[in-house]
Parts: sequence; C-alpha cells; structure tokens
Amino acid sequence: MAARRFAVRVSSHPLLREALGLTKRTLMTSNMFTENEFMFEPVSRLVVGGYACKIKKSASNLLCRACLHTTTPGIKHPVLAIEYKAPHKLSFEELSTGLASEIQPKRDIMHQPAPTAKKLAASAIAQLSSYMSDSGVRYGYLTTGQTIVFVKTGDDPSTVHVSVRSVRDDAIRQLFAFYIRALAAEPVTRAWHRRVEEMDLWPVDWCSCRRCLKRGFSFFVLYIDMAVLHCWLVVGLAVGRGFAAAARTSQVEAQAVSQALDHIVANVSITLASLDDPIAQQRFFNEDLSGYAPKRSQCPPRRPLIRQASSISPQERSWLPRRRRETAAHIANLLRRISIPGFDSDRYLQGGVRSRSSPSSPYGYSPAAMPNIGIAVSGGGYRAMMTGAGALAAWDIRTEGTGGRGSSRIWHFETNILGLTMTGRGFAADLIQSTPTINQRIRQITSAVQLKHLSGFATSAADFWARALSYQFIDLPEGGPSETFSSLTQRPFFARGQVPLPLIVADQAVEGVTPLPVDTTVFEFSPWELGSYDDSLDGFAPLRYVGSRFDGGFVPGGESCVTGFDNTGFVFGTSSFLFNLVLQEINNPDSKFLKNLRLPIDPFLRNLISPFINKAIALLNRLGGVEGAFWAPNPFKNWNRGRNPTSQEERLTLVDGGEDSQNIPLQPHLLRDRNVDVVFAVDSSADTEDSWPDGAAMVATYRRSLFLRSSKMSFPPVPGRNTFINLGLNARPTFFGCDAARLTAPSPLIVYLPNYPYLTLSNISTFTISTATSKRNEMLNNGFAVATQLDGVRDPEWPVCVGCAMLARSFDRTRRPMPESCRRCFRRYCWDGRVDERMPAPYRPGVFAG
Repeated sequence: MAARRFAVRVSSHPLLREALGLTKRTLMTSNMFTENEFMFEPVSRLVVGGYACKIKKSASNLLCRACLHTTTPGIKHPVLAIEYKAPHKLSFEELSTGLASEIQPKRDIMHQPAPTAKKLAASAIAQLSSYMSDSGVRYGYLTTGQTIVFVKTGDDPSTVHVSVRSVRDDAIRQLFAFYIRALAAEPVTRAWHRRVEEMDLWPVDWCSCRRCLKRGFSFFVLYIDMAVLHCWLVVGLAVGRGFAAAARTSQVEAQAVSQALDHIVANVSITLASLDDPIAQQRFFNEDLSGYAPKRSQCPPRRPLIRQASSISPQERSWLPRRRRETAAHIANLLRRISIPGFDSDRYLQGGVRSRSSPSSPYGYSPAAMPNIGIAVSGGGYRAMMTGAGALAAWDIRTEGTGGRGSSRIWHFETNILGLTMTGRGFAADLIQSTPTINQRIRQITSAVQLKHLSGFATSAADFWARALSYQFIDLPEGGPSETFSSLTQRPFFARGQVPLPLIVADQAVEGVTPLPVDTTVFEFSPWELGSYDDSLDGFAPLRYVGSRFDGGFVPGGESCVTGFDNTGFVFGTSSFLFNLVLQEINNPDSKFLKNLRLPIDPFLRNLISPFINKAIALLNRLGGVEGAFWAPNPFKNWNRGRNPTSQEERLTLVDGGEDSQNIPLQPHLLRDRNVDVVFAVDSSADTEDSWPDGAAMVATYRRSLFLRSSKMSFPPVPGRNTFINLGLNARPTFFGCDAARLTAPSPLIVYLPNYPYLTLSNISTFTISTATSKRNEMLNNGFAVATQLDGVRDPEWPVCVGCAMLARSFDRTRRPMPESCRRCFRRYCWDGRVDERMPAPYRPGVFAG
C-alpha cells in the first residue's frame, strides 16, 4: 500500500507526472481478498495515478490476484499482474533456491514427482505467467509478504525473466520502480498474442499438483511452450529508512516527493542484468548504479584526487603491457602474411636485430621491434559513421572476406582507438522507421533527464542527445541507463587487454565563440580519467568520481562522493554535441545547415520557421541550455588557477571535439609518453562545397602544435588545404612524418586515409538523417575500400606499404635499414614537402574507374 501511496503523491506533482509518463487514467481490478490473507490493506476504493476506481471483491480465498490497467476512452490496457501467495506455502528460501538457475518446465516440473524447491517455485511462476499471457501483460509480480518475485516477459511470451527479492526497507522503492516501468510500457503487439495462441497447453492433474504445491493454487495449467525461465536480476538501489518512512506517511507533500527523488531516481529505469553474467552483477548491482541519474554515496577511504598530467596514468601504464601481450602474436602473424619482400619479419620481431636498451621480452618478442599502432576516425555525421565503420570492418580480423592481400586487419592489435562523433543519424533513421515507439522513447528520454535534474545535477540538451545515442549504440536494455564509461575497466576482456584502449575527445566550450580558437583546451576521456594534457589544464580527474564536488584537486572532508555521472551515453553525447553550432547556423542568413538540408532559403520560410526554432531554443534553455554538455560540479575548480580558464567556474562545459576544426581525433596519439608509432587516420570531413575532405583537420592539428609548442606532444608537418587538393593528397592515402630524423620533435607517422568514391559517391551531407539500406551498404563497402585501396585493386602493394608504415619507427629504434620494398612504398606515399597553394578548381571526384 505504501508504494501505491507514493505513486499517488508523485501523480499529484505535474512535473513528475509528466516526466514519468503517467498521463493516462489508471484502473486496478481484482478478485479481492480478506485482510489477513493479503499484504495490502483491504479497501473498496483505491486511488492510483490520481484517479479513483472501484475494486471488485471476490469471496475466493484460494487465489488472490489483481491487475493494473491504463485506460483511454473506450480502451483498457492491462499493464501489471499481481498475485499473492501465503508465506507459509512458499518461503523465501524455496523461491530463491528454486529460481537460482535456468528452468525448463518439461524437464523440471512435469516429470518430477518430489516437491523440490525448483518445482514449487517454477509452478508458482508458471501460474502467474499463464495469467499474464492470457491478459496480454508483460510485467507482473508475485508476493508472499516476505518475498517479491518480479516477472517480465520479452518479445517472445514463451520466455519469462524473474528476479527474487526479499522484502526489506527498500521494498517500496522496488515496487514503485516496477509500477512506473509497467505503466510506461506500450501494449503488446498482435504478433505477441499470436505467439501465445500458438503455444502448447500442458494440463497438470490437479490432485498431484495440489500435493506438490502445498495447497493454495486454484488451478495449474502450464502455458509456456518449452519455456526457459531465465533468472534475471532486477537492479535497484536502497532508498534509505528515512525515505521509506516518508513514503508511508499519508501527509507527504509533493515537494517532499521531489526532494526524495534524488534517492530513487535511478530506479525509475530498472535495468535487467543476467544473474549468469557475473560482470553484469558487478557492474549493475555491486556498483550500486541503476539509472541515468548519478548517485551520492560515501567516499572511499582514499578520497578521490586530481593528478597532474605529466605522464599517462598509472592505470594505463599497467594496462599497456597486457595489451602488448595480446597483440604481439597478431602483429607477427599479420607481418608474416603481408610478407614484405627481402625482410624476415619473424626474425626481426623476435630480436634477431635488437635494441641495446631492450634486448628481450617476456612474451618472446623484442619490445623495441614491436610497433605501437593507433587508429583515429573523424567525425562527420552519418557519412563518417558509415565510412569509419567500413574501415574498421576492413581491419577487423573477425570480418568475413578480409583475408585478401589488400586487407591489413590491424583492428585487433592497435593500442588506441578514438571515437569522436558518435553520430546519431542512424538513431534518427531508426525513429523514422519505428514510429509506434517514438512517443515511448521520447518519454523515456525526457524522464531520465528530468529526474537527473531533480536530483540536483545540471542538465542541458546534451543529456537528451546522450540518451538518444544510447538507444542506438549501447546494446543493453533501455540503452544502458546505468552503463558507465569507467565500468569498462571491470570487464574481463578489457582488463586482459583483449580490446584497444578507447580514448574520446571533447573541446572546452567558449560561450559565443565558434569555431573554437586554436588554443582551446582539448579534453580526453579514458575509462580511468577525464582531463587534459594541455598546459591550460594539466590535470586529470578519476572518471568514476566525476560529479563529486572537487575543490583544488580533492573532495573536501564532509562532502559525499558521486558515482554514475560518467554515463557512457553522456560521454558519447559530449564528444558529439554540435547543437550550439547548429542553432547558430539556423540563425545565420547564410546558413550552411539549411543549405545542406536542401531547403529554399527565403524570407518567407525563415519567418515561418523562426517561431518554432525560438520555442525550441527556449525549451532547451529552460531544461538547461544548449551551450554544451555540463560536467558539474566542475572537477577542476581551483585547479591550476594560473592557467586554467575554468578554475573559478561552477561547471565545466564541453562540446564536440571537432569544434576547434580538429575533426580527426589525433591528439591523444601524439602524447610522447604513449610511444605511438603510427596512426591510421580516416578522414570523412565535409571540407569542400560537396562534402569531401581537403585536409583541413590535419592542418588544424599541425597549426595547433606550432602555436602551443607543447613539451608533451608534437605533430609532423603538413601542407595547406589548397596543396592537399592540388597535389591529390585528399584523393589517395598519404604518409606524413616519414623521415623521423628530419622532425624537430618525436611524433608518430600519420597514414592519412581520406574519404574517396571507390565504389559510390560517399559524400552525403553531414545533416542527412536517413538513407536507404542499399546506400548504407554501399557506404560501408566504400569505407572498406578506403582502408584497403579497393582490396588492393588500386595498388596491389598496398598491404606491404601498410606493413612498412607500421614498422617505420621500429626500424629507427633498432637502427635496422629499411627494406627496399619499404623505400619504394615511401617514395610512392610520403608527402615530399612540395606545396602548391594556388586556388584549386572545385573538387568533384567521380567513382573510381579502376
């Protein structure tokens, strides 16, 4: 009853009612029960969601069952089934033991004469799920007053997921969160009902069933065709005794409910994580996170600190050797397959030619000989996403058809991979193709963001963008509202070094300034930290505790710590947040944005859409603003006060990492302490009038390196944009920084791979929001061709040249002369220093003819 009372209080608050999607009338029906047989107090009228409804009473005391409905005029949708069993008939131990592993009814129930815990528990769940299937309900729970068993069916009604929870002080929180999920659910589809009709009925003799179920069931018909009752964990957080008491108080005001939301906000979006996955348990349950909103908790004994950015983090330094052990054999196999003429790669990597400083290795290869490889993929909307994905597929050893000599398959052994613009264009297309779910998705996104705001954390349009991206890119229920970027460190495949290190970049926003200046502070996200190696900040905060109130480099005593702020979707949304630029473009009479949308630019149209744009801007500003993603409280407040421009700011505002024109995320690779040898840089920028790259991102990074003169990183020289076009450097792969001896400071070799129409015109607009499946596949295949030179058709020696680029810095370290075949590659692909800055003709390449 307390959970229902709390629902009533929430429904009386307009903002919370709208945020949680409680916009429909709510009705509960029941066969009723007597007071001593049901955990809720007996009532003849019940108020749920702000509406009163009559309860149908029943004299039956064998089965106590209720169903919650949402109603619209003339239509009643069942959303939640509730069933009660007396505690002496099914104990918590029987339920938790019986549902501790997968259950197959035909095996575990039908032919088991003894009343085992598994048979008792499965029979009870089967009975409830039968009622749910008949009623078209996907959410339900069984309660004994001492135990709650949450039940949820998926898209296939023959599979049921359950979670056994004991009734403690957090029972109100669990039930309330489950109610909200059920009320927000869309009605089941006709296909779902047809699947129910197709399932077999397995009748069970009532007498034998009565014996094995210890009485209390009015019937038992197993309505699950070869069902697998896979036990899942309903994740939640304790809300505290104070909140539980407040929820039971009938006089709680709406304001008190709002203040309590910071304790229960994470539970509004319940995440189901498999009990069979210990990593999921650790990430979602032990981590005590289960919602988009961050959570305040007690700080660890060793309170979080900001570290100075003089080198890579201790965590990264200890992780890199594990990555090296995983990649060494892959590198050796690749070079053996490439077979550089006149070069014994196995002998070389095993130390046949050794560096004096590094004569041996615990994994059988010379560390000095082994190359360190990075990949950087540019931003650029749907165009960049498809081109970059195709290139990554070409380098992925798991991709079918990547065994040809034109494919280099380097994905599995590079040490760093950068994601810059986690574009949401695919998400937009998905929404267009899935119109029945748009309203539900919008409600879920809005609810998550508003509840984060009500929990006391600053929000902006970036939060909405982040949640939208999550549904597209994070393969977890509801887009992984609890998934944090820092939790990646706890995944075994990452801890063992089996995947590259993801480094995501974002720029510090400067209010009213676009594009951002060359000395803009570039921030880097790793699974361990957030910060910058730029002298303007020179510090890193532990990502897990970003959101805590740091001051001068530490969290003061008496302050609580915050976890969960680094939501993975929010990190993606931060690095791709361009709405500040989009709104500026819309208000610009010469708007490139509107031109790319192929809309006629005339005063009538502008006057027509301006009111809607202004209303949208006003709404976004009311919800937090469009300046960027707010990382608040600012973790770098009072840090490096002499140089840090945000040291006195309450919040740190970050935007897309390409707003300073560095559209290829190269900076993390340039850090000397990372010792990156070569970076494969895929450029899908829209620099020209027809949305082809012209090297602008490379030029921006080079100019920044000259302006800042950092002692921590450097970049090889590149020519101007006109030279890129005039010499064709934007139409084929080009190597920059080939001769390390002539560089003024150590830097990696850059293998520049511009978007080029090998198979299709892959220059679709950055603002394209959807595309045909055939065009998408063409774009992916074209990205594959960009990385492989059309699988070696354009240059049969391309794989050899890739191997030479990988080993160039290694040859310098070991003082091994470069093989002649590599010299030939470098003569072909290295920029030779020539410039031609004359105004080029319009660049409009045609599809490669071979």
